[in-house]
Amino acid sequence: MAITIIKNLTQNKFYPSANPINVTVDSNNSGKCNFRFICDVYVNNIKVFTNKIFPDPTSGYGFFQLSRVLTDYVKTEINKVSYTSVLNSAASTTAPSSSFSIQFKFGEEYDNTTTCDGDILQYTNLSTSNSAYLFEAAIDYEDFPTFNATDYLIGTQSAETLFLTNVKRELDITYNEPYSLDFISLISFATASSVEFKAYNYAGGFTQSNFTNALGSKKRFRIACGPIDINRIVGTPIINPLIDYYTVRLLHNGVGVSETFRFNVRGPKVFSTRIAFVGLLGGIEHFTFYHRRRNAYQIERKEFKKLLNSNYSGDWSYQVGDRGSSVYGVNAQSVHNVSSFCTRGDTDWLYEMWLSKAVFTYKRPELFSFRPYQNGLYVNFWVDGEHGFLVGDTLFAFTENSDFNDDFTVSSVSGNIVDCNLLWSVYGATVPGTCGFIHKNAAWQTLPIVISDNAIEVKQKTERPIEYALNYQMAYSKTTLR
Repeated sequence: MAITIIKNLTQNKFYPSANPINVTVDSNNSGKCNFRFICDVYVNNIKVFTNKIFPDPTSGYGFFQLSRVLTDYVKTEINKVSYTSVLNSAASTTAPSSSFSIQFKFGEEYDNTTTCDGDILQYTNLSTSNSAYLFEAAIDYEDFPTFNATDYLIGTQSAETLFLTNVKRELDITYNEPYSLDFISLISFATASSVEFKAYNYAGGFTQSNFTNALGSKKRFRIACGPIDINRIVGTPIINPLIDYYTVRLLHNGVGVSETFRFNVRGPKVFSTRIAFVGLLGGIEHFTFYHRRRNAYQIERKEFKKLLNSNYSGDWSYQVGDRGSSVYGVNAQSVHNVSSFCTRGDTDWLYEMWLSKAVFTYKRPELFSFRPYQNGLYVNFWVDGEHGFLVGDTLFAFTENSDFNDDFTVSSVSGNIVDCNLLWSVYGATVPGTCGFIHKNAAWQTLPIVISDNAIEVKQKTERPIEYALNYQMAYSKTTLR
């Protein structure tokens, strides 16, 4: 009994889940009756599956193709509500998860007789593969032969290691938009590893904050770095109209170990629909559509038809108002259409949205325009629209006036007038000409959707802007009466 591993896993290598993961083995018993190779699959050191195959008739080798098995245990974790830390785990210690360890143990079974009519004898765990890791990703056909996962593996030495995204590295973003960056690493995250955040004002000066989180070794991690994420975590709107842009990267012992992402802070547009999805590299991607969103309902009714007549005091008749058809069930699905103009950087990767198996939008705090004004001894806010603010709410204000570029607590509300108990003697000098946007400090939530389009053109940028349109429906039905 002897199993030889001809092609092994590479020790501690990260393998993309959607691409081939093959191991080749050989045995000096492969010519025996009813011979089959056995492969026990271990995920996070727990046996999850046994695969048996016959030898290849030409070479006698056992060619195990295991990616289809392992894919069943892969799932990108999507937060359903806002993050409470900038640096977060994006994998669990148990499968299904977005990243885990893999190992294979090989054996064999055969009939030891020469007439092939004896009992099948089984011998397991005769040889063990190297230990490696799996992360959810799909590498294109033409790129996979030269793909090197170490380009994405965050280490402890100075490097420009990539995050798990194909998006351009400089993005426009506004105050109430979430964003996240995923990466893989074998580092055990503690105080030595941190997220460097630098916010640059229009004069070129910057303020820096480093965020840490003791996460241990989870293999896959996520940085929550949208303005609404960082502002909520810090507790005040540090990303505001006074900030031109901010950058995010990873540090280890104060040394940069990742590439740097730049986020240009821009004012909000009249319409915006924030869509997120799991990209081909397994990270959470984001795109905002800026044109008006069109909404409709696809309605399916279930009807029961009966005779119109019934007994009215011995008269088989009907009265005006009686029903011959009754609706006993209504199924309503919310469908949407959005569109937006795109840059060249967007068109290079946006097709991934239509290829994604997990797409969602956000229910997030809405931005309202506001202006402060004097009301006796106090300064009140006039907030446009149906804001829904309540006493006790914390509000984030975004203005070019630093006095009002802050967080405030609502003390009273009367229609569009919001009182945060601000004294005119303190704030009055800077009120004239001040206006901006305001939103409630509240957690965002994800709303799952399903894309309705079955074809998407990969458009190329020319001199004119390119418009992308998206049709989608909610991944749940409208609640109706029964």
